[in-house]
Amino acid sequence: MSLFATVDLGSKKVAVAIAKKQKDGSVKVLSVFTQPSRGVERGRIVNLLEASKVLRESIEAAEREADSQVNDVYINIGGKGAEMIQGTGRTYVVGNTITRREKKRAIENAGAVSLPPDREVIHILPFLYMVNNMKVEEPEGMLGNSLDVKVQVITHSAIALRNLEGMVRRVGFFPRKIVLNHVANMESLVNEEDREAGVMLVDMGAETTEVALVHRKMLYRIFTYEMGGKDFTKDISIEFGITMKNAERMKIKYASLLDEEDETDSVSVDLMDGTQRTLVLSELKNAIFPRAEKLFRSIMEDITSVGWQINRTNGIILTGGGSKLKGLREYMAHYFSSVVRVSGPRVTLGVFDFPEEYMIPEFSLLVGLLRFVAEREDSLPGGDISSLFKGLKQKIFRRK
Repeated sequence: MSLFATVDLGSKKVAVAIAKKQKDGSVKVLSVFTQPSRGVERGRIVNLLEASKVLRESIEAAEREADSQVNDVYINIGGKGAEMIQGTGRTYVVGNTITRREKKRAIENAGAVSLPPDREVIHILPFLYMVNNMKVEEPEGMLGNSLDVKVQVITHSAIALRNLEGMVRRVGFFPRKIVLNHVANMESLVNEEDREAGVMLVDMGAETTEVALVHRKMLYRIFTYEMGGKDFTKDISIEFGITMKNAERMKIKYASLLDEEDETDSVSVDLMDGTQRTLVLSELKNAIFPRAEKLFRSIMEDITSVGWQINRTNGIILTGGGSKLKGLREYMAHYFSSVVRVSGPRVTLGVFDFPEEYMIPEFSLLVGLLRFVAEREDSLPGGDISSLFKGLKQKIFRRK
């Protein structure tokens, strides 16, 4: 594999990057294309025909821009339906040097967990190595008799994975790997200091918000909530009887979760019945505030239930298109009594020529997928779609 596409298939937009993997493992971006999504709601495919059509349109548009064709596709999947369990594995080296082969074998052993038929492994993420029962950061190249590893095994709904894989195949491409949103976001947003000290990553999309807790270089917990930026728009639309288009405009231009001096200012808006109404800005805040309160309360309950002490970490990284809501960062900081940073992609090591105009929160996941290919692909077993055909000679046919 040299040329490939990464696809962020969201509820609001589809974003595609065509890239080339270099000999040193890094990836060079040739093009980026984005357009509104269709057939996806709350991170799930609800109209296969429409979702397939927009996927094919997007990849082919990115190919034309890159003046290149691809077969392999890396595509994301939402966290609703994902579960995490820990596994341990051991392999014996008998006094020899530990190579990548032994490391991979230990990880595979750790990931060999018993699963019900409706679940499938998509990621095996190692977080602790031990050589001769002594903790090490990187075992490769060391001498030892045994190598132990602890991993986080991430599983997902087998049906959801097969539907997504089938859709990619349907439009003429090969689904090289399906990557969980939380894993991709961690790749592009969480630096080494945050990984060690701990950080809460909050990705607010159009219809879902996904939370990842990262600590001591491991993905500690994941959560997904069926609430996003579009829900704030719906609240405004329903409260004042205006179209979603007008509600989105009002949200972007006037809505805020902050207590501001000009809250008594007013603005005229067209109602769906053809009349006009004057809205006081404080009314907009009152319309969206309960949604933020509900979302933050759900997050707080979940992180508290797993013993997460946010005051002992590096705080919160907020990303995604929904992060642009005025006052969201400040209210989140107040609610969680924590530092909150709104961020686009922060970690781009191994990814070159990604367009500067896309280095914004909406494209954090796309950069994360590129980073995944550069940093993790071919180094970790587990969940690779190609593993379903292990031992078979594969022939990938270019679509007509």
